[in-house]
Amino acid sequence: MPIKINEKITASTRECAYLDFWFLVEHSLSQASADKKHSKAFALNAAIMAVMTVESLINDLSEQYLPEDVFICLDKEFHLKTRFKKMIKFLTGQEGEFFVKNKAPDDRSTKIKKIEIGDIFHQQEWQDFCKLLDIRNKITHRKVENKTWTHEDGNQNFEDIREDWKINIEEIEPLINSAKNLLIKLRDLFMLSIEDFISERLTDKFDFME
Repeated sequence: MPIKINEKITASTRECAYLDFWFLVEHSLSQASADKKHSKAFALNAAIMAVMTVESLINDLSEQYLPEDVFICLDKEFHLKTRFKKMIKFLTGQEGEFFVKNKAPDDRSTKIKKIEIGDIFHQQEWQDFCKLLDIRNKITHRKVENKTWTHEDGNQNFEDIREDWKINIEEIEPLINSAKNLLIKLRDLFMLSIEDFISERLTDKFDFME
């Protein structure tokens, strides 16, 4: 049985951010082909923006349709892969069904019901998105200095222990295309699991994929 929760339903503060992010993805991929001198920079930017698109969209949906205390708890999860998986599970009812009723007297409510999601976290699209996320992490969290040293008999010996930072630029665009396929699958799942009394509020979130 769904858990009934009374709370205010407000407009999301993240609205439309992923529309801008996805534009930057497509623009960067286009520029990577047109500007050979800066193709690597554009490809890396596309990778970052693709992950930000997914992050922004999943956060937006979670903030919009999950109870506030649930969203706050999920939003504190440090590891992005874990956070995304948890949010997707909550948004598809795997972690409980929710009935959020507005305080207005009419029947303004949103619902999340449990649906079958199959093995989506074992499919190629999810694996490819995780690779894209790893690329994003390498770009944004690269350590400039990471060395150890020992002092023996007056001699200092340095050992470079930095991670071997290699990114295959050629694989970025296929990974982004796979991430878009993941978004399409998630869209179809969320259309089944989420019921919004303003239907356009949910459907309009995915306009950027057309």
